[in-house]
Amino acid sequence: MIENYLLEELVTFAKYGTVAKTAEVLGLTQPAVTHSMKKLEEDLGVILFIRKPNRLYLSETGKYTAREAKKLIDDNLDFTKRVKQFEKDQTTLIVGVNAPGPGIVLRSLHDKNIQIIGELVESNFENLLAEHQVTCLLLNFLLTIGILVQLT
Repeated sequence: MIENYLLEELVTFAKYGTVAKTAEVLGLTQPAVTHSMKKLEEDLGVILFIRKPNRLYLSETGKYTAREAKKLIDDNLDFTKRVKQFEKDQTTLIVGVNAPGPGIVLRSLHDKNIQIIGELVESNFENLLAEHQVTCLLLNFLLTIGILVQLT
């Protein structure tokens, strides 16, 4: 398994193009970055860099690896956000309303575990629920799958 710090260093190198800048941005020493890049090549069993005197360049495989590493890092961040959102959903009721009355009543409770989204919800009800942007919706009509029915 490849360590995340190696991927982060590779992505940073791909962005800035030098070991010195990579080290500076990440708060590391240049020898530490050089050692990490060698370790990453060893772990993967491929050549990621073209080495010239006092200069390091990404090979085509290195460029590809950096792009894939960036995707992995982004996916990992997205994963972390989703887990944190799930945990928040377990402890906080995030409410969407389509009329001001219910929001006023809920705010008057002063409950830290109830969060009311700022704007009135007027559309995309199913998406808000499916994407966990809200835990529940207080609407003045019946919401059924794919169909809105007005209550009178």
